[in-house]
Amino acid sequence: MISIFGGLILQIPRSRFTSGMGIQFSAWGLVDAIIAVFGERAAKKRAAQLTDPLTSDITDRESRKLYKVLLVNTVLDVGYMLGGSTLTLTKGKTDPGWRGHAIGIIIQGAFLFFFDLVHMFLIGRKFRG
Repeated sequence: MISIFGGLILQIPRSRFTSGMGIQFSAWGLVDAIIAVFGERAAKKRAAQLTDPLTSDITDRESRKLYKVLLVNTVLDVGYMLGGSTLTLTKGKTDPGWRGHAIGIIIQGAFLFFFDLVHMFLIGRKFRG
């Protein structure tokens, strides 16, 4: 929600650069919110289908699945940052609006990278002993 509202504030006409960043922040925040809603629904549905969703076998299996998802997401996050960097060096080189979009992508990708990496590490500790 912070990304959405912060992005909307940045879109108040100031400059093409801040507007571009604001659009990215709002868009990424909206996508993250949608993913969270559907993820919560899916988790509740899965838990309702299990007799005891908190048994060690089930929590281990679900933790391993989440670890794999976070690993894939961490790789994708690097791709987002590289894509934003490429955009900075191409269209963003001469256009402040595109530069704002690019910096917005890099910032969001970096946040997601560290978020996913920390959670992946915390879940992975359980399996390393």
